[in-house]
Amino acid sequence: MPSILALIIQDATERFWKKVDCQAGNECWLWRGYVDPTGYGVFYISGSKGRTTGAHRFSCEMAHGPAP
Repeated sequence: MPSILALIIQDATERFWKKVDCQAGNECWLWRGYVDPTGYGVFYISGSKGRTTGAHRFSCEMAHGPAP
C-alpha cells in the first residue's frame, strides 16, 4: 500500500498536468491554472500542510528533485 505522502504527490502531479497545455510542435507549455498578478503560475499542493508554490518550481522539482 502506498504511503500517504506518495498519494499526495501522485494526486498533485495528476492535478498539475491537467493545468498544462502542451501544444504540439511548440516548446512552450502554457499554464492554464491560476496566475498571480505578476504573471507567475501558482499551484496548490494539498496534504496535511497544504501550501502553494510556483508552477515553474513544482515542474522543476518533478524533473530534478527538491531544490537545494
